[in-house]
Amino acid sequence: MNNCKNCGAPLLDGAPFCGSCGTPVNNNTNVDPNMVQNVPNNNVAPVPNGVPPKKNNKFLLIVIALVLVILIGVGVVVGKKVLDNNSSTETSEKKSSKDNNKKVNEIINLLS
Repeated sequence: MNNCKNCGAPLLDGAPFCGSCGTPVNNNTNVDPNMVQNVPNNNVAPVPNGVPPKKNNKFLLIVIALVLVILIGVGVVVGKKVLDNNSSTETSEKKSSKDNNKKVNEIINLLS
């Protein structure tokens, strides 16, 4: 497989033009250069040393952000329920403590 002399993109075997920039592949092609339309090269430049380019990680970042938002929301809901349970437990403990104090006072009054 050859590479384009103009942009360096890999060429398909037997292709008369570069699929990336539109340059004629060989000089034997009977093509008028004025008839060839310049096509912008939107492809990534050739990969040096066979290392693939980094991919756009927008999707991954969006997924991570959504997971974090969901976890924070769950944490807030659970935390609120725990705090509500603790406050209602404290209230019932205070009430039962007052009831016990009343009973003790009644017993002391009966004994005296």
